[in-house]
Amino acid sequence: MPATAAEPAPDSLRLRSVRQAAAIYNVHPLTVRRWIYAGLISSWRVGTKVMVDLDEVNARMVRRVSYARGGQEAGQ
Repeated sequence: MPATAAEPAPDSLRLRSVRQAAAIYNVHPLTVRRWIYAGLISSWRVGTKVMVDLDEVNARMVRRVSYARGGQEAGQ
């Protein structure tokens, strides 16, 4: 039985590597990877790199900042 192909990333996404996304949002790359592992953001493997959608990372950052300022994170 052949292996199933991973679902391709939609063309409308702003994909960046984990390292690039972390640098843009001034967080450690492990933070971005933890969000991936926790299922909080989607990721795609492109060759040897793991890519993330900047819009998803931005939404995660907005929830993180809101929570840090005393707000309650959605779904928590």
